[in-house]
Amino acid sequence: MEIKPHKILLVWQKSVELAGKVYMFTKQFPVEEKYGLVQLSFLFVFFILIASSLCYAGEGTSGAQFLKIDMGVRATGMGGAYAGISDDGIGINWNPAGLVQNNFKEINFIYNRYIQETNCQYLSYFQPVKKGSRIIYFGGSVYSLSNSEIQGYNNSGARTTKLNYSDTLVALTYAQEITKQISFGINMKYISEGIASVSAAAVCGDLGLLYRPVNANKLSLGLNIQNLGSGIKFINDSASLPMNIKLGMGYKLLKDNLVMGLDYNQPNDNQGHISLGLEYWITKLIGFRVGYKGASGGDLGSGLRFGFGFLNKNIGVDYAFTPYSVLGDAHQLGLKIRFEGVSKFPTPPQKKAVKFPTPQKKPKFPVPPQFKDKY
Repeated sequence: MEIKPHKILLVWQKSVELAGKVYMFTKQFPVEEKYGLVQLSFLFVFFILIASSLCYAGEGTSGAQFLKIDMGVRATGMGGAYAGISDDGIGINWNPAGLVQNNFKEINFIYNRYIQETNCQYLSYFQPVKKGSRIIYFGGSVYSLSNSEIQGYNNSGARTTKLNYSDTLVALTYAQEITKQISFGINMKYISEGIASVSAAAVCGDLGLLYRPVNANKLSLGLNIQNLGSGIKFINDSASLPMNIKLGMGYKLLKDNLVMGLDYNQPNDNQGHISLGLEYWITKLIGFRVGYKGASGGDLGSGLRFGFGFLNKNIGVDYAFTPYSVLGDAHQLGLKIRFEGVSKFPTPPQKKAVKFPTPQKKPKFPVPPQFKDKY
């Protein structure tokens, strides 16, 4: 396998060019806005350099392909354009830095009826924790995929028994704000794959950034570098993990009832592609979603996607539909439960109660001197 230099990646070249333009352009901005953008531009390039310099595997050469399956009903219904939005619990998968936008504790359960009789289950939990004047965010998730319908063959090509295979991912998440405009998040992930009696495992991680401008609080920009790791090995065959650099933008309109997303994805084993998504809540209870995922070489699932959601106070139900042409369709169903979290506003100091001296009772009539000792 030929190892190619990271500088041939278009996303690496464009990120360096963009950082230089941002640095020059921010000279015209107010001081508080300039500080955030300059920081963001350097963090942006730093993360891109880390990711793109690790390796460029070449098209179709990575392993652990189950990591490419979109997991998150709302995000899937929006075509995967979620790195710049990521404002709920499923943001763990799309950009962990976005968790700082949510002050609730949240549980998500997802069932994905994937193609070719493959089933995926996902469970996640995260919560904000207040530490003095700042809030930090912790989370965890478990994702499993299984299929018992793979036909086995021997060395001569004759059919044998059907084989079981399964994939598992366990992740721990941490996120916090760097400034009021910039937040970061990380995922530490353990993955394992098994087919029949053979198994393999690897450790990888995600690095995420989110930027929310001071003077444009409806806009958010996200960066997530996914699946940074050394690779995975089955017996004597090794393969790199499907690393992906995801750049995203989110924008909210109409009192946040209309949400728009745009992502660009650059995987290490395929061509780059864009994703577009739109969500509109016609009432506080019902929202509809539509998205488009661009083609990326031989990747599956490009084209239109649809979804809808119901939200009643702290309980939500979501559905997403993804067509895969002749391979069938995928259906995702999710349940979201929120609990009371923490407030970002400082707790006002409690006023101390003022104690007044208790007045002493005075006799209502004069006491003769000989009786003073008794009163």
